[in-house]
Amino acid sequence: MHAHSVSPPTAEMSALVQQLLLAQGGAYASVVDERVWKQIAVLMQVPEESRYDRTVPAGSYLIVPWDIASREALEAYIFKLWQTGVRPDFVVIVTSAIGLHDTDTDALSARFDCAVAAVDIRAGLVRGHRRLSLPLDIIFDPDTGNALKWVNPLQHMSRLADPRDPRVFFERLRRASPRAWVTMGLIAFNVLVFIAMKLTEPRNFFGQFDPRYLVEMGANVGALTVGNGETWRLMTCTFLHADIIHIGFNVYALKVLGDTAERLFGSTIFVAIYLLAALGGSVASLGFTLAANPNLPSVGASGAVFGIIGALLGFALSRRGSVPPQVFRGLTRSAIMLIVINVGIGFAITIIDNAAHIGGLVVGLGAGLALSRDLPPAVQPSAQTRGARIAAIVLALIVGYWMAAAGVETMPMRMGM
Repeated sequence: MHAHSVSPPTAEMSALVQQLLLAQGGAYASVVDERVWKQIAVLMQVPEESRYDRTVPAGSYLIVPWDIASREALEAYIFKLWQTGVRPDFVVIVTSAIGLHDTDTDALSARFDCAVAAVDIRAGLVRGHRRLSLPLDIIFDPDTGNALKWVNPLQHMSRLADPRDPRVFFERLRRASPRAWVTMGLIAFNVLVFIAMKLTEPRNFFGQFDPRYLVEMGANVGALTVGNGETWRLMTCTFLHADIIHIGFNVYALKVLGDTAERLFGSTIFVAIYLLAALGGSVASLGFTLAANPNLPSVGASGAVFGIIGALLGFALSRRGSVPPQVFRGLTRSAIMLIVINVGIGFAITIIDNAAHIGGLVVGLGAGLALSRDLPPAVQPSAQTRGARIAAIVLALIVGYWMAAAGVETMPMRMGM
């Protein structure tokens, strides 16, 4: 069928015929490529018993969207199909080309022992077998299209289109989240905070901020976060950066990783993962890096960025059986490579807070395992289920904070850094 032309009007009419059958209790009986479902021949089944008000007869249907060149070409195609054992009760040809006359549809019906009808878009009518043409004729009613808008064929294909097919997977991913708007929002917020800080303390735009200024703006400092009970610093520190190189790296990593993660998890869950991983990084930093250095300020979105890496790895591991093998290999290899490289750099350069990286990574991995999903139109986890899992992660972070706080030397803050 791919060798034959299908004009846009023919494709849209084919979709309308499919919607009509679905609205009357029909279902797809063949695997359908979600990208080209309007342009290819599909098999559908309308059951004998249905809870829908039905005007079309029950049975198996073959819908052929084909701007045919001749009846002979169509006859040859149906004959090859019959040889494969596919023998539907009804054949619906949708065309906007030369069309088929009643004599053509009668000849096809007699030869293949089935009811054949031709939806002639140019003439605006349905020709052929009366049992089929009369109920299909309503699709030329202008109100019919509006009445069928609620029928989404793509949802009905979810059991048949194989999500392990990369084309199906990426089409579902694109349709589920056309834009990664949360990622761009987080990037914009981090950049705006950095610019505002530079305008407030504009000594050297390309230089590092004074550590005392970072503390004033909300850096994570053990002596204040724990000693003064300023736990809000666990979050504010994740939106502060020491210099332009620091924020540049984090913003770039957030753009590259966030675009993919937001589409895989959905925008709302992506926000939750980002914030949970950010807190996880701060808690880990408090328990290790800052425990022996209570006056040292820790800042940056690195914990959240590592959390996104962990979430991508968690998604791949939890959905291994339902994502394309290429996607699984790509996610796992990229995540492991980034983890090894960045953790290695963190251990080599003492100024880097590696504890925050590892803490964000661990929380992100757990969140990715707990909050992953099959892409729509598959059934999504309930809000209650996801809420309970997020609450469990928050509880774990609270316990982690208590443990970290117990090890922090809560001496008074010394500002002479």
